[in-house]
Amino acid sequence: MWSGVVTADTLNIRQDSTSSSSKVGTLSKGDSVDVCEEKGKWLRIKDPGNNAWWVHEYYVKATQST
Repeated sequence: MWSGVVTADTLNIRQDSTSSSSKVGTLSKGDSVDVCEEKGKWLRIKDPGNNAWWVHEYYVKATQST
């Protein structure tokens, strides 16, 4: 697992690892994320409730490995 920070002004959080998947929320520039899986160009992140969602890797910059 590694940590990152959102670089886009607004980043859509998706239910699955495709841009056509349902949007379940958004993140804002500067938000921190914990990445638990990588699938192609998609990152699976965990929210505080331990739910896992997907975001595109292009909009997340790595900050730290754990």
